[in-house]
Amino acid sequence: MGVAVSVILTIVPIRQTIQPMCRKRWHHRELYWFGGARLIYRNEVMIIDLLRFLPPSDLRDRTTILETFVDTIAAAGGTQLLITGIPLPNSDIRPLLLKMDWPDAWAARYLKGAMWRSDPMLVPSQGDQVCVRASHILASENLSPEAREHLVQSAEAGLVGQISFSFQRPGAYQLAVVASFDTPDDDTLAVLRAVLSRLVDRLWEISPEFLARPGQLTSRERQIVAETALGKTSAEIAEELDISARTVFAHLTAAGVKLGAGNKTSTVVEAIRYAQISV
Repeated sequence: MGVAVSVILTIVPIRQTIQPMCRKRWHHRELYWFGGARLIYRNEVMIIDLLRFLPPSDLRDRTTILETFVDTIAAAGGTQLLITGIPLPNSDIRPLLLKMDWPDAWAARYLKGAMWRSDPMLVPSQGDQVCVRASHILASENLSPEAREHLVQSAEAGLVGQISFSFQRPGAYQLAVVASFDTPDDDTLAVLRAVLSRLVDRLWEISPEFLARPGQLTSRERQIVAETALGKTSAEIAEELDISARTVFAHLTAAGVKLGAGNKTSTVVEAIRYAQISV
């Protein structure tokens, strides 16, 4: 004979910083708790569907992790999906593509290697777990004509309701997960972002060398750009590192070329944007 169970749902705030998760069993199902508060809101089924994709500690296979990305997006109502490392401005995106379930014609354009440069959904954000809606980008007055055209064309290709999640990890690595949704609410996106972040952690743990970025700054270039960001002159940096001012200038120039920057200031700005240095 079955047992009747009544449940009182409690709405709890989840837009705050999400604390480390712990699991608790309830009625033969695993529910996840954040910082001791039960994570339930308007759509309990959606929460459970999403949280069951949190990676177990023994998940060590990259292919399985990427498939879990796909399953997680699908559980949240996402359709099309792109998972890729974010290349530096003058580098090719193709070595960093991890998973692509995009309309064929659109995917072919990405595989040519240059299309991503006009895609505002792949512009890295300063910080980790940043969520951006294409509709918000289109409403921006600062959007370039190329970026606006890209979003309009992507909508025509069936990539409607695009949402991008940006993640950043040590070692100057940035990853974007872009998917198409109908109308996900902010609460669902907050939980989805947390689950995807755990998957990014697991991907980073098992194969950091696989996630290396082609064309990233050398350790010396990063060092000199970081010192420049602190306001030091080339002469001061040269004296500190026991190299010539000409060598400092050469490293700054090489870094600027990789970052698509035209001067010292923009080199610093782009180095921060692409996680080559931190300040």
